[in-house]
Amino acid sequence: MRKFKTIVIFLIAFLLQGNLMHYFAIYGGAPNLLLALTLYYTLIDDYRFGFGCTAVFGFLQDICYGQLVGSSALMYLAVGAIMLFLRKKVYADNKLVLLLLTAAAVFMFTAGSYLIYILFMQSNLSFVYVIRHVPGTLLWDYIILFIAELIYARRHRKQGFLMHLS
Repeated sequence: MRKFKTIVIFLIAFLLQGNLMHYFAIYGGAPNLLLALTLYYTLIDDYRFGFGCTAVFGFLQDICYGQLVGSSALMYLAVGAIMLFLRKKVYADNKLVLLLLTAAAVFMFTAGSYLIYILFMQSNLSFVYVIRHVPGTLLWDYIILFIAELIYARRHRKQGFLMHLS
């Protein structure tokens, strides 16, 4: 049942991101729901099936909306793998660490995507032009992860309370 819920969450995020999220841009940065879900499943929930779903839906995102197939999937995998590695090295329950890792992940995703486009698409975009959207995307990812953290804490508090009753 958990796998089905995870797939449905990713499907909804995929559809929303491709069709509606550009209307909610802050400082030019639209929310990256798949990146936020990657961070949620690697840092907060530690559910590796969600990490795999990120790669699959990143690939679908490239097929449907991207110019270069596989670039987003590769970056979601890279960011997710680095965050899984860092989760074992740092105390991920600390909110300050979560904020710093989110900022690092958004910057890594943006910089990595920029490098892939420079290498494979022969693009001549300025790096400053590309990272100007990072503050808006980062703000949205903070908001999304804050809401996800509240839902996660509430769900586990109920499960813990019910365990104590039995």
